Amino acid sequence: MSAIQLKAIRESFFTAVFSLLGHIANCDGYINRNEIKRTQAYMDKMELSAHCRSEAIHLFRAGASPTFDIYKSLIDFREAAQSKPNIIQVLLVYLISMARTDGKLVKKEMDVVKQVADALGYSSIVFDHLLNMIVAQDTFEKTASS
Repeated sequence: MSAIQLKAIRESFFTAVFSLLGHIANCDGYINRNEIKRTQAYMDKMELSAHCRSEAIHLFRAGASPTFDIYKSLIDFREAAQSKPNIIQVLLVYLISMARTDGKLVKKEMDVVKQVADALGYSSIVFDHLLNMIVAQDTFEKTASS
């Protein structure tokens, strides 16, 4: 894989993840403090520069907009992800984690995550398995930290 292809994958992932995080955070009608903290934690984890953080915030806000087109946002990502299918799973983990930020699965948020998975060709069986793994991991981490 060439450096140009890797750059395209990184850029499409960056755009997809932050716009979709904004969309999921706002799909229940409002964005709460925990969802903002979760997004900031992702920015920290990615060690984003000030410029990239600013761009991520812009993408998050665009995703939270009522005019956001979820399918249009996935076109470039889906094309780029064909050569690196594991990146779809990474995106879904981020989105599921956002949907679970409040400690429970909010139906509207999970419906959006399932739409994304479907649009990216992720089977419902594999998606359910991924979801169950994340829920089990979260439960384990909460139990271990108590």
